[in-house]
Amino acid sequence: MVGVDALVPMEPEAREALVDGYLASRGLARPQRTFLDKPWDVSSLGQRTRDARAAVAQGRKVALLVYERACGDDGTFRYFGYDVAQHLARSDRWAGEMLFLDELSRADELLGMASAVSLVRCRIRPELLPLVRKAKAAGARVAYTIDDDIVGPETSEHVIGIMASDPSDAFERAFWRGVSVRFEMASELAEAFVASTAPLAERLAARIGKPAYVLRSSLSDEQVESAEDAFAARNRGMEERSDDRFVIGYFSGTSSHQDDFALVRDVLVRLLGEHEDACLLVGGHLMLDDELLALHRAGRVVVMPRVDYVTLQYLQASADVVLAPLVASSFADCKSGLKVFEAGAVGTPACASGAYAYREAIDDGVTGFVCDDAAAWSAALERLHADRDLCQRMGEAARERALTLYHGDAVRADAENALDALCALPQLPAPDGLAARMAASGVSNWDDPFEANPAFVNLVPLRDACLPGMSRDAGSSERRSSYERDA
Repeated sequence: MVGVDALVPMEPEAREALVDGYLASRGLARPQRTFLDKPWDVSSLGQRTRDARAAVAQGRKVALLVYERACGDDGTFRYFGYDVAQHLARSDRWAGEMLFLDELSRADELLGMASAVSLVRCRIRPELLPLVRKAKAAGARVAYTIDDDIVGPETSEHVIGIMASDPSDAFERAFWRGVSVRFEMASELAEAFVASTAPLAERLAARIGKPAYVLRSSLSDEQVESAEDAFAARNRGMEERSDDRFVIGYFSGTSSHQDDFALVRDVLVRLLGEHEDACLLVGGHLMLDDELLALHRAGRVVVMPRVDYVTLQYLQASADVVLAPLVASSFADCKSGLKVFEAGAVGTPACASGAYAYREAIDDGVTGFVCDDAAAWSAALERLHADRDLCQRMGEAARERALTLYHGDAVRADAENALDALCALPQLPAPDGLAARMAASGVSNWDDPFEANPAFVNLVPLRDACLPGMSRDAGSSERRSSYERDA
């Protein structure tokens, strides 16, 4: 097995040349305009504070979207922090402003204006407690926002299985279990959850005993802008292609998707063997076996390095269809539909597994295909291969669906509704003993995940802690009764 990273050049210039050469063969050119990878880093606290002040003067409520910049979960913050702030800019009731943990010493005014606070995939650390106390002192309600079923130690075995390079390694097990515990401890500061799918919201509410509201991942204004460019460029460049093969795209963001790709591996090998005019385009993290490597050497499997999100849109636009396989599980039903709707935004239909968010994102047979087994995958790809006009029609329908459901008024309304529901809840105090439990971890450097995460392997969330006068199961029931008392 050889990884895609080993098959692409190491030098940045050579990588860019590889991408540019492939795009040119499909009648596309890398976009000229520049989009920042982390646009929130150029936003000053002073400007955000002034914007919040203006929103309050207009009679709008302020939602603070809180993130720890160094934690490595930028993708989640992009969808549930930065993008949400954009969508709320179009609201006449709410304004969204970002706040980062490294700014807390200068953020008292901004915290004082908040009606709601969203902790976006935050791990527990000392700064969160005073932040939440200040916000609650000003009357705010707090939500914990998450886009994976990784809150609480019960979830850690599945995460270890897909993320650990060696699931039996003691340190890796401690690392990932500690992550799940830190997520839940941070959520103890919140009145409710905001989750990326309905199944995830239901699981969190049942397991932890707090309300959970759904806010799907969505398209940013920059993504829509670049998608429009990519869609137009593809339509212009179709007559200029030197490579007019049927291109099947598979883009893997992390190394955790090897088992997902296995769902379609045999179907793809057979299709490539039967159709000389078909090829597989692979981007990101994936291991290729000997048969796929032979196809790569023959030019039938094209590999691309990891690219920024705008270039990814152009790679998606270069494909006739994008694949989104996902091994069926309750964990998979908690994943978002972004692989489908991001491809749809550039006019490329998707074939996807039957996970909840994929079924939601695809109008089966109109904007793409939902495939529950190998026979369905094969039938869908054969049908698209045989009818390029169908690819075009499905792509146009997928684009309309993506822009309608995952950008604009629909997303703004979902964000407003979640915030309204959050603010209708009774306020809960920060739980007693949280600071003591953080101190018990013995962590000295909270910025080092390799120290901080494993330190929580033997600590437990409040619902599992045997506190004086409280049974093991009393935590969530006491929280539920507090809602009933205060409502």
